Amino acid sequence: DKQLFSASYDHTVGVWNLDSGELECQMEGHTHNAESVCSSPDGKHVVSCSWDNSVKVWDPSSGVCVNTLEGHTDIVTSLCASSSSVCSCSCDGTMRLWDLKAKAIVQSNEGHHSNIRWTRF
Repeated sequence: DKQLFSASYDHTVGVWNLDSGELECQMEGHTHNAESVCSSPDGKHVVSCSWDNSVKVWDPSSGVCVNTLEGHTDIVTSLCASSSSVCSCSCDGTMRLWDLKAKAIVQSNEGHHSNIRWTRF
């Protein structure tokens, strides 16, 4: 099934069925507004970011949070995912590259002097 993902200011992440238009799963775990969401190219993970300064990795079939990636010190504004890593950016002026298997920061990029709004591979 084709899926669409949404991030909401009600602190949830939605998984939608594109064929039926139905909400298949509503994932809860962020403690503040969910700002952005993406899926890994292989579809194994959905990744969200939030005003709670965190990045969460979800199993889209069960809706369970399988990992919370912490390290940003301000709102996480955007992210993108590959099959093995996630890149996040934040209002703390950093971009962080995370290894999904190791559940750790691989690289932290600093240099912007203000909020970073978007990141893409």
